[in-house]
Amino acid sequence: MKWLIPNLIFFLTSVSALAEDRSRIFTELREAMTAESSSWTPAEIEKIGSQELRWRFVKTWEVAELEIAARNENFREEDSWWTPVIKRWGMVDHESALSFFLDRLYRARIEHAWPAREGHFSLRQYSEENAGYALVRIFAGWARSNPREAWQHFTDLESEHRKMGVFRDLVHQEAFIVHEMLGPLAKDHPEFVFSEFQRAGLSDDLGVEMRPYLLAGLAEGLPNDTDWAELFGRLENELRHDQRPTLRVAQGPLFGRWLEADVKAAETWYESEASKAVFRASRRVWWRENLREFEIYGNAVPLEETPIIRAALCWLLKSPEDAVKWFRDHRELIPALFEELAGSSPDADERQILRRLLVFCLHKTERERLFRQMMMVGGSSSRSSIRLLADFGDPARFQRELAELDISDQFVAGMIKALKSKATFGDGDGAFGDIQIEEDWD
Repeated sequence: MKWLIPNLIFFLTSVSALAEDRSRIFTELREAMTAESSSWTPAEIEKIGSQELRWRFVKTWEVAELEIAARNENFREEDSWWTPVIKRWGMVDHESALSFFLDRLYRARIEHAWPAREGHFSLRQYSEENAGYALVRIFAGWARSNPREAWQHFTDLESEHRKMGVFRDLVHQEAFIVHEMLGPLAKDHPEFVFSEFQRAGLSDDLGVEMRPYLLAGLAEGLPNDTDWAELFGRLENELRHDQRPTLRVAQGPLFGRWLEADVKAAETWYESEASKAVFRASRRVWWRENLREFEIYGNAVPLEETPIIRAALCWLLKSPEDAVKWFRDHRELIPALFEELAGSSPDADERQILRRLLVFCLHKTERERLFRQMMMVGGSSSRSSIRLLADFGDPARFQRELAELDISDQFVAGMIKALKSKATFGDGDGAFGDIQIEEDWD
C-alpha cells in the first residue's frame, strides 16, 4: 500500500513516530480498509470469501503499516480486519509481533502481581484475551512461512509464553491450531506430526490434550493418496486406550477423509475385522450407554452403523457433491445425521449443503415427514433442528431457505404460525419460546 502513506518507511526508520502520527496513520489505514471492503461485489464475496479478500489486501501492506495497526489500542479482536493483520504481521515479522504482545502480558504480570513461576494465568480474568488471541494468530501467520519452526517454538517449554503460564489459554483456540498450524505442518511433514501425536501425553512439552489436535491436523493436511489402511493400522494401539476427544477425531474427520479419498476402499475396510479394533474395541466409548439415543425420530439405527455417521458428516461438509450421492444410497442414515448435528449452529453454507442433501436424497413427502418429526421432538431439540436448515433470525431469509426444501406452502405457513405463537406442532410446552419473532413476520 505504498500509495496510501508515501515515505512511511523512511519516516518510521528516521525518527520515532509520535503517538498522534501513529493515530493519524491508523486512521488512514482504517479508511483504506473501509474503502476496500466497499469495493467488493456480492459475486466476489460469494466466490472468494470476505476473509480471503481481506487477506489479499493486507498482503499489500508494508511491515510498518501492519505494526502500526496491530499496536493501536482501538484495533481489537472483534474487528473483522484484526485477524488478517495480526496473522500477516506474524508471517513477515514474528519476532516483533510476539515481542509486542508478550510485553503486554509481562506488564499485566507486574500490574496484577502475577506469580513469576510457571503456572496458569487467566487472560480473561485480567482482560488480556486480546493478547492471547493475538499470540495464536501470530503463530498461525508464522506457520504460513515455516510451519515446523512455528510449531516447535509454540510447544517449546523455554518459550516466553510457556514460562508466563498462558499456554493453556492458547491451546483452547482449536480452530487456529488445527487448521492454520497443524494442517500445513501435516501437509509438509506428516511423519513429524504423527510422531508428535505418539509422544503427546508422554512428554512435558506436549500434554494429552494435544492428541486430538494433532490427529485433526493429520486429517486436515494428508493428501488423498495416503495409504489410509496403513495409517489406521498404525493407530490401532494408539487409540485403544485413548480419551474420547481423540477417538471422536479418528471416527469423524480422519475417517471422513478416507471416505472422501476412496469411498469404496473405506467402506470395505469399515466392514472388515480390521476396523473393529479401531472403532469397536472401546465399545463403552464409541456407543452411548443409553440405546434410546439411537432411536432417531422413532426409527432405531443399528448400532453397527452409528460409528460411520460422524465421518460421513465431515465428508459431506467438506465435499458435498460426492457425499450426497453416497447418502442417496444410505438414506436410512439421514435422520441419524441430523441427530449428530443436534445442538450445533451451522453457518449459511452448511445449511445450504444440508438442504441440498434432503432435496437430492428424499422425496418431497419424505422431506416434509422428516422435518415434522424433527420439530415434534419438543424443547431445545426442535429449536436446534430448525437451526440446521433455516435461519429463523431473518424472516425473509427463513422463507427463502425453506423454499429451497420444496415443501408444501401449508407446511411453511404452519411453521411460521407456530413460530409467531411460540408453539410447535404437537408440543404444548412451547418449544420456540426463546425465539424472538419480529413484527414483520407476516
